Amino acid sequence: MNEELEIEEEPGDVETYSPSDMSRLFRVDTKTLARWDRNGKFAGKGIRVFRTFGGHRRWSKEDVDRVFQELYTPRVVDED
Repeated sequence: MNEELEIEEEPGDVETYSPSDMSRLFRVDTKTLARWDRNGKFAGKGIRVFRTFGGHRRWSKEDVDRVFQELYTPRVVDED
């Protein structure tokens, strides 16, 4: 399993969530978030994950909020 990871440095104009923010949002440990990232769970949902210069993960606030909106917004079912 010698894969090359593409690391995108955090751009200055994108608001992001820290690991502790994401941990509270998803109600999981930060190690679980790291595992989900390695396994492609966030990329599969279209959530961009950035790395700081120190190697810490940051998640796009816009992407995370969009996914939460899609998952937790009630859908209206037309019963005609």
